[in-house]
Amino acid sequence: RALLPATGLILAILAWGGYIYNTTGVFAFGTDQSSWNGWNYYKANNPRAVELYPRINLDTLDDDDGLMPSGAMRNEWEMSHTQIALGNRFIHDHPDMVLKMDAEKLYVFCCDLKEAPERTPGHSRLVVVFSNLVNHILLTFCMVLIGIRVRNHHLDRAEVLALLFLMAYMTPYFAGWVYTRHMVPVYDVFALVLAIQLTTWKAGVRTGDTAGLC
Repeated sequence: RALLPATGLILAILAWGGYIYNTTGVFAFGTDQSSWNGWNYYKANNPRAVELYPRINLDTLDDDDGLMPSGAMRNEWEMSHTQIALGNRFIHDHPDMVLKMDAEKLYVFCCDLKEAPERTPGHSRLVVVFSNLVNHILLTFCMVLIGIRVRNHHLDRAEVLALLFLMAYMTPYFAGWVYTRHMVPVYDVFALVLAIQLTTWKAGVRTGDTAGLC
């Protein structure tokens, strides 16, 4: 059952990479999957980003030439690679700023009720605050149940897949930046997992099998 989707994924990677290679001379994969990767990576890893994140949209950095590397760039890929190098240099030279921003990313991921970014500076819409509250509660409840099941060596397959999805999905965002809208797929997946957990719990209560619930 896993062969068909895996084959489709491999074919998509090869087709896209081959097309970009035929067009630009670079096989699109990893950091070279898009020539915008360098721009977005550098946008998240520079001193101005630390000052703006998470309330002010980092896209405001696109409004001037602050993200443009110095010197002439021969093509889009050279610019992307240069920007990735600049982002790596910032991480190497300013680990304190990087840790501060990483802590804020984690806060947006699990705890922040305010709007990130805010549509109106200094004001978070009430509907967004309520939505964040519900999503954080559901995610936290689900993760607590997963933690209990890990302790008891009884993880469900859906929980394992959800954790793998979480790690794979969130890694690029922590390399760059994460906003509330980026979290929607995560909240949806873990809401489904929570429904499975509660269904399993109810089924165990009905049958009297409480040993394997958590």
